[in-house]
Amino acid sequence: MVRIPVRLLDDRSGRILFLSLDQVVYFFRGSAVAQGLIHGDWIWPPNLAPHRIYIRTKVGVYQAVHRSLADLSRELGEPLFSIHQSLLINLNALVDAYWRPVQPQVGMRVNAGIEYLTVARRRVAPLKRKLL
Repeated sequence: MVRIPVRLLDDRSGRILFLSLDQVVYFFRGSAVAQGLIHGDWIWPPNLAPHRIYIRTKVGVYQAVHRSLADLSRELGEPLFSIHQSLLINLNALVDAYWRPVQPQVGMRVNAGIEYLTVARRRVAPLKRKLL
């Protein structure tokens, strides 16, 4: 079983928790929120650092101990897929996909419903191949 080390968002104690990959919906860099790549009813904490990596689980957000989405993807492998330089999704949490030319998006299942993430145009074709 894969264990992903994380920290609580506002915890300064240095305590590390571990998540399993099936709890992860997607990984994101704080800049993805500022760029408007994540759409949903989720109320984002105002203190997300643009350069840090965060983990959206089915119930909340954690800060990742890892410093690179590429490292996470290499280390954890399937079923993770990079849809943007700031977004790495768990394909097992994917609900639907809209391939609109202006703003392609994928819907990711969270407990509260579905959140939509923007897919970079150059990553649409590889994602379609992966899914179809």
